[in-house]
Amino acid sequence: MTGQNVTGQNVTGQNVNLVPARYRSISVASVPVPLDEASLREYFLGRPAYRRTRYIVARAAGAEGAGVGAARANGARVGAAGVGAARANGARVGAARADAAEVGAVGASAAGASAVVEVSRDSDTPLFSEITAVSLIAGPDETAFVDAPEADTGIPTSLSRVAADRAPGARCVVVRGRYGHIGFILDPVPVRIRVVEVVPPHPAKLVDQASRVLDLAEDLPPVELVPELTDLGLLAAGSPASHYLFPCRAGTATADGPVSYLDEIPPRADWTLIGCARSRAIHDWFYERAAPVVDMCPRNLALEGLRSGRLGPGPVLTKCCLLEDRIAVEDGLVVVPWGASLAEIRDGLGRAVAAVPPAIVAQAAAAAPARAPSPMAASPTAAPADAIAPAGAMAPAGVAALPPAVTPAGAIAPAGVAALPPAVTPTAAVGPTTRPDGR
Repeated sequence: MTGQNVTGQNVTGQNVNLVPARYRSISVASVPVPLDEASLREYFLGRPAYRRTRYIVARAAGAEGAGVGAARANGARVGAAGVGAARANGARVGAARADAAEVGAVGASAAGASAVVEVSRDSDTPLFSEITAVSLIAGPDETAFVDAPEADTGIPTSLSRVAADRAPGARCVVVRGRYGHIGFILDPVPVRIRVVEVVPPHPAKLVDQASRVLDLAEDLPPVELVPELTDLGLLAAGSPASHYLFPCRAGTATADGPVSYLDEIPPRADWTLIGCARSRAIHDWFYERAAPVVDMCPRNLALEGLRSGRLGPGPVLTKCCLLEDRIAVEDGLVVVPWGASLAEIRDGLGRAVAAVPPAIVAQAAAAAPARAPSPMAASPTAAPADAIAPAGAMAPAGVAALPPAVTPAGAIAPAGVAALPPAVTPTAAVGPTTRPDGR
């Protein structure tokens, strides 16, 4: 198993983390029919669709007016047959629930309800071509529609965060986010990466940097960071001394008793060094005799946590000052330089994702609902008056590319796209959303 781009094999199993990779591959359509597979298939087959459309978010007629978001009914679980939040690797795995949910009347055609279908088109050469197959991938009982203008729907981790915060019981979460773009995540199971770091400074630097990288990581699957922090003051308190020496003043580490900082080269005192191999070497360079040392190296703390089982299974990200220009990977532990750049941290996160143990992958895939290829109807019906266009979504994170969908006349067109000429785009079509990079 290797870490790959979101359009490659899903690192957490083929049944989880479906996130469209292109905004323009999603269309949104308001439909006057129930949101079950048979009704949607009958409605969409034969309609022209935009050549890049792969998915259609079908919303019950009047859904926009209803203003239904994911935080429905006090954030209660979505759908009468909604999905639970079973966790594998500490992540949420959509597990089908038979118990009643508290979303109110979410019938197949209830106002505000949504469903997601995957479609195939007759051809992707013309601007629009007829839809030839329709498969329901998430019904109204397991789908939540969330307005989250702060979320970038092109970022898998951003989608998974919205899903966890705003619709934790939904198997599929459709998000209308920044720029009005629409995306969705199906069966979210973020890769859980433990980040071992010492504090101060606050916020914990490596955790903060990794979080900022994930805010822009289009090519990584959803990731959940789990901080494992060691407070240097508490570490010092575990070894009582009359004087403490910390490596530097950055973050202003303190302890009970007098404190000095090695980077200021203070006069020699009878102190205990709270440091690591590099700070011991610096200390010995300036002072003639060694001092008692309490090890604060994040790498060593992580190794101890892995050996003892305290950190549990799954990848671990940490840092070490003995690494100056490279990243080390050892048995699921990814170590970046102490002063790592954001690019190095991005590389480290990619290696951590690739280090997810096969057992965890299997556990996550087993817990997620099966999503076998659906038998798509191949006999198109006569094209209806309105077409459907993509809604400006993206392709599944870590999932193999699916055939582009279509936007027929009276069909569904991509969300956020400028209206196309009447001759090309049917009356009810919506155009796709594009970005400078062509997505």
